[in-house]
Amino acid sequence: LWTLLMSTAGLVVSFVSSCIGLLYLFFLLLDYNRYAKIWITFVPHRYRPFARQFFNDVTFYLCGYFRGQLLIALSNCVLFTLGFFIVDFPMPIALGCFIGIISFVPYLQVAGLLPCALLALLRTAETGQNFWLLIGGAVYLVVQIIQDVIVTPRIMGRIMGLSPAIILLALSVGAFVGGIGGLIVALPITTLAMAYYKRYVVKEPDADLPCGE
Repeated sequence: LWTLLMSTAGLVVSFVSSCIGLLYLFFLLLDYNRYAKIWITFVPHRYRPFARQFFNDVTFYLCGYFRGQLLIALSNCVLFTLGFFIVDFPMPIALGCFIGIISFVPYLQVAGLLPCALLALLRTAETGQNFWLLIGGAVYLVVQIIQDVIVTPRIMGRIMGLSPAIILLALSVGAFVGGIGGLIVALPITTLAMAYYKRYVVKEPDADLPCGE
């Protein structure tokens, strides 16, 4: 029980920290155009070409990553809503959309198990049937398998240019090293590192093209 409480507290703290980070990001983006023009003046002249290229690469891969995560979140909204609707689960649309929205951060949809369990207990008390927790868990399991095996590899593989094995490995390492923040930056960092490895180490002729293009 103590381990469960500590894990839940850590998840809540990480989620609140991510929300605070997004708030800071929002205010920074308000003056994005000004920052985008003046930051290069702090870089020595001889490093400015590389700095500009690096900045453009980071912008490209981050935009691709967030676009992919948005598509994954939308697909989760549809899949969870359909799953809960098919099994006649309580509040299928609201619960499915909530889980889909929080799944914008990889694997954060696990936090949706709590409202799912509460609704299952309410339905159990209403009907006297004890299998609603199993039904909710089954929907979660099926949608998670579809997301990990089909949706995420196809979307992220097409946008980021990564194989399914690399995607799962990058997410696992990112979660182990940095928690929720590591999950968010794992794929852009992996894609950028692989692109720069091909460009400057292997020196492939087409390495200057963005991955997935």
